[in-house]
Amino acid sequence: MRQWIPQTQGHLTLLTREVLRRGAHVNDKDGLTDLSLLHFASKAGAVGIGNGTTAANLVNTLLNKGASTDLKCHWTDMNALHYAVFFDCAEVVELLCEHNPGGDL
Repeated sequence: MRQWIPQTQGHLTLLTREVLRRGAHVNDKDGLTDLSLLHFASKAGAVGIGNGTTAANLVNTLLNKGASTDLKCHWTDMNALHYAVFFDCAEVVELLCEHNPGGDL
């Protein structure tokens, strides 16, 4: 998930499913990057790296499993919406805004 290459980002749904199957909670954070699964999914649709529709589908799945949109990365002080905007993932931005109308940006 940490590897910022198309081969990894293209399989993020499979990787996320496996992480959850092995007992991780949907809001657990990576010990090195301090990113949650929702953070990783929110940037996975970056042009040239991933696919926006696939990333949005994964974000939707995580939200349905109870992923928090409020979690912020310790290093960047950014939540999933911030990552989606930063990495220009329009489909994910739209989905996160719909999920959390009037939420704290």
